[in-house]
Formats: sequence, structure tokens, C-alpha cells
Amino acid sequence: MSEPFPCLVSQDGRWASVAGVELGPAEVEALIWRLAACRAAMVPKRRPVMFEGARIVVGAGLHVQEEADGRLIVAVAHPGVGWVGSRVTVGEIGSVMSKQTQSAATQCLR
Repeated sequence: MSEPFPCLVSQDGRWASVAGVELGPAEVEALIWRLAACRAAMVPKRRPVMFEGARIVVGAGLHVQEEADGRLIVAVAHPGVGWVGSRVTVGEIGSVMSKQTQSAATQCLR
């Protein structure tokens, strides 16, 4: 089965051919964001939780910034989309860390 929208990158990495249209880096980036906005407007909505079989792309960076109201912006760098983040409370991060600690302890006991 062929890809619905073939995407090829030139050998020098300076342009991409997406569905037969030649695009530069800025144009590819603009297309990614336009497609992301379209997907966000569609139904069914994406589930905001991880699930079995979820695709994960590991990014190259992590950024945490405190807001004036005490909430944190936690963001990861996705290699294709850029920075993707969420505003969270310190309590929410504590809850996640607690779950991870419990999970790690359970793994050690097996």
C-alpha cells in the first residue's frame, strides 16, 4: 500500500516534495501547523491521555518555566512540530512523580 501523501526530502535536506509539491523548510513548517489546526477541529477529538499503542516521538529537549500564578509550563521539543507543552500545577507534577515512583517500586518487587 502506498503512502496517501508521499513525502521525500532532497539529498541536501534543503527542500521536501510533499504529494508532488516542492516545499522549503518554512513552508513545510507552516503546512504542519495548518494540518495540526485542522486535526484539532475534527472529531473524534484526540484523547488527552496515553493509551496502548499510542505513537510517541522522543524530542531533543525539555523546558520548564514558572508562570506568575505559580503554574508551570512544561514543554518538550518534538523534532517535527517544535515545542509542545502544557500548563500544569506543581501538585499535578507531584501526582505524576508519585505514580512513577509507585510503578518503579512495583517493577522492582517483581
